[in-house]
Amino acid sequence: RALNSGVFQPVASLAHEEGYRGNLSGAALLYEEALLLAEASEQWKGHADALRLQLATSQLPHIYDDAQHATRCWFHYTEGLRELLRRPHLNIEDPLHTTGAGALGYYLEYVGLPDLPPRRLLAKTYWRGSPELKYRATWLPADADEGYTPPQIRVGFMTAFYFRHSVGLLTEGVIRTLDRRKFRVILLRIEGEPTDDLTTSLEEACDESYLVPSSTLQKARLVVESARIDILVYGEIGMNSMAYFLLFSRLSRRTAIFWGHAVTSGVSQFDTVSDEATGGGDYFVSSTLFEPSDGGQDDYSEQLYLMRSMTTRFLPPVKPRLSLEIEDVLPGIAGMRLYLVPQTLYKLHPDFDGLLADILRKDTHAIVAFPEAQLGEWTEALERRWNRTLTNDIRDRVRVFRRLDFDEFIRLAQLCDVVLDPFPVGGGRSSLELFSVGAPIVMLEPRTSIVQLTRGMYEVMGDPCPRCIAQTPSEFVDSAVWVATNSTRELRSIIQERSHVLYDNADVTAEWEVFLEFILREPRPSKPPRKAIIAQQSQWGFAKRSFGWELKELEENEPYDVNIDWTTLHFGLRLSHPDPWTGLTSEFVVAVYKGEDPVDVADRLSSYIGAEPVKARWLAAVLQNGARQSGKVVDATVYTLDDVALNITVREGDDLHQVATWHAVRSGLGDGHIEVLSNALRERISSHTTSAWLSARRKRDHLSRGDPSACFSRHYKAAWTEPSECSVTVGLTTCKRLRHFRLTMQGLIRVFQGDLVDHPLVCRVVVIDDGSSEGDRLDMMREFPRVDFVLKNNEEHKGHARSMNLLLSMVQTPYLLYMEDDWLALDHVSVTHVLDEALSVLRAAHEEEPVVEVLLNDQSSRSCAYAAEEGCPMLGKAGWPRVTSDGIAYRLHDYGTVEPGHAFTYWPGFSLNPALWDVRRLQCAFSESFGEPPVFNSTDARFEQSFSLKAYDAGIRVAYLPRVSFAHTGVDQTAYA
Repeated sequence: RALNSGVFQPVASLAHEEGYRGNLSGAALLYEEALLLAEASEQWKGHADALRLQLATSQLPHIYDDAQHATRCWFHYTEGLRELLRRPHLNIEDPLHTTGAGALGYYLEYVGLPDLPPRRLLAKTYWRGSPELKYRATWLPADADEGYTPPQIRVGFMTAFYFRHSVGLLTEGVIRTLDRRKFRVILLRIEGEPTDDLTTSLEEACDESYLVPSSTLQKARLVVESARIDILVYGEIGMNSMAYFLLFSRLSRRTAIFWGHAVTSGVSQFDTVSDEATGGGDYFVSSTLFEPSDGGQDDYSEQLYLMRSMTTRFLPPVKPRLSLEIEDVLPGIAGMRLYLVPQTLYKLHPDFDGLLADILRKDTHAIVAFPEAQLGEWTEALERRWNRTLTNDIRDRVRVFRRLDFDEFIRLAQLCDVVLDPFPVGGGRSSLELFSVGAPIVMLEPRTSIVQLTRGMYEVMGDPCPRCIAQTPSEFVDSAVWVATNSTRELRSIIQERSHVLYDNADVTAEWEVFLEFILREPRPSKPPRKAIIAQQSQWGFAKRSFGWELKELEENEPYDVNIDWTTLHFGLRLSHPDPWTGLTSEFVVAVYKGEDPVDVADRLSSYIGAEPVKARWLAAVLQNGARQSGKVVDATVYTLDDVALNITVREGDDLHQVATWHAVRSGLGDGHIEVLSNALRERISSHTTSAWLSARRKRDHLSRGDPSACFSRHYKAAWTEPSECSVTVGLTTCKRLRHFRLTMQGLIRVFQGDLVDHPLVCRVVVIDDGSSEGDRLDMMREFPRVDFVLKNNEEHKGHARSMNLLLSMVQTPYLLYMEDDWLALDHVSVTHVLDEALSVLRAAHEEEPVVEVLLNDQSSRSCAYAAEEGCPMLGKAGWPRVTSDGIAYRLHDYGTVEPGHAFTYWPGFSLNPALWDVRRLQCAFSESFGEPPVFNSTDARFEQSFSLKAYDAGIRVAYLPRVSFAHTGVDQTAYA
């Protein structure tokens, strides 16, 4: 190196670059050289203090050698700042360009020591050395510190990271959903970072949008000032220099900092000796879920405001879209268990290495894997540390893989056995994404000293994995190995089932609205904070309703009960209702008094919650199952739980889990007792799954009076002798989706091992096409010449319902194999699965179990029904188990049961998913019950739902095979648009 320029700037720039790469000793030498050059020149002498600051803050490595090294760096950093503040005069010109290799102390938070002292020292250094930072917007009135209640609050959200970065993704939900009647939402994006679709959509979603220059503070301040903002919310402080230095200015009436960078800014108005009004962070937004029990105020220079929600209205992550396998990322680990640590490498505290070693020794089939760092030098530094801290017998089982895009990352998370959360900084956005695919995360709570986000998420989900939150290092190791070796599949299913509460929660927006109104209504903090402000917890109670009670936040003078006296009810149940429009979940107690019609109660509840027809009927079915206590008594027994005697009478047709819930709740027993009692009843009364039992329960539903038994009698069977040869029509409906249709047909040809009509059971293949282009139609007919295509063109014939009616009118065979154009047969599927097994189930149907449709995918969960990437961990768990006389296992659907595991119970049964239909019995059942053929209502937007309800009212049943045969591919293109 030979600069020899005589000026300091190139040397300082080179020092910054060396520091970024991790060459700290080289960076220090270069900063010292730059300082000597500046001091030797009258022209540059004014920059000497800035160089001293850069030198003092430059010795923070990305990767610490060991715990003692991390501690020394923390003390070196803080002492360097104290030494600067002890100088009699301090002059830091152009602060925006003085951050140097220290990066505003970014890497300090990974030491695990308190963050407030060094960050406050850094801010004090700038307060003193750069008085020009103390700027006040000219538009602010003299009483800007006083409380203010405008008709509409102008709230600005500012960061450089409004793209698919953690800060942008964590804040977008609130930005989009604030009530525009109360708030005018303004986006301020600091230039210099990438932009993408999120950038554009957020700018369009906001009422105003500004691009904040990153060249000079003066230009940036003028832009922000021009927006005349009441409350300025910083998405983070500590990752972007412009945002950090703008915080020193008073550009709005109030400022708030979100935990996008989850540490205090250290920038406080109370740390400057100037009498003039200054900026600084007024409030820091966190949650009672994330902070210690004492509130955590001592860790913040700002007034800490604790919401009770997650504080982020994070949108549900995209589900895995790749068929990536572990070997594609980590070759050569087949048969091993993957312990994934999907965090940036500088998050790995040296003490974490010892825990890795213990895990690897305890589980000899463990592989611990990390993504490589942004720079190769950082990865190399960590691998050198591992070479020292991990012995040779385990070192080769610690692997680093290439950096992944989101689709690859979320797929790998889906495949791993367990995720390890590092400390002191664990996952934030990554945890939200990991939980979306059910990945269990093990954390060491006492060492996670920076906003305990993962712990808070577990709490919101109801602690699905108590062992995942370890309190000691040995407990962390044991828990990680236990999760990876014993319970990954079941635990994943529970986490994934509960994870929906983490996403797009309207409660978060509501809390932000309360917070923003509160901080503007109250005077600006006038003294250093001493105690966190905790969002007020409103009074809750059981508000009286026409159907029972609603557990809610009570309004003034609203009638309510503190507790429910269950003993006064003939029947009652607790109900959680997630509102599909707001995302809010409401809790109800539904009450049926003696002599009251449960259908009337269900109608009142359905009207109150705006239930769609299928939910309204489900409520009616559940209430009738419990309240219509008819049928012969099959058991009367006294059960004793926790010294409470329960005298339980069971009648034929009772839903045993509902019986257990009712008796446990009305006796004041907890949820844990329900399962105990339910299991006892199932074990004692084995007949509760029989045809006669289910038929007796069906008779309690007075809204469903259809009786298809005649269609399954011997007389009809004799009259409907099946043809000796073909008996199946294959029918598809398609609409402007040639790519999907082609894949579906190719999949069926693979299943049938040739042209479908060559199979002896198939009479014809009919495709109803709705509005595809002439070119696409020619391609379809050319590729599949033996298919009978029906081409719909007229506007009055448009729509899926009309396509279904046309298809049904053309079926002359006893059976119809139907699916839409977006179902791909999986590789393992054979014609035996698709036809032979389903036919066996339909032929086994009888008067008490009048099955007319067999769905070809298991219905234990949505992922089973649609063959989603996350798989079908609960395969064969839903429905009532049945076996035909020739040994074909299947599950019988039961609408309205509350039996655990019956995930499909909310739907009446009949579905347009891939299935084999018994068309003749479907037609017979509709004729017997309604005097008309089965017709889909083309004027009803929910025509599938209404048809399914009508089929249920006709008394017919649906079954499904306990396998996954077809994958739903049509999620990327809408048909019938």
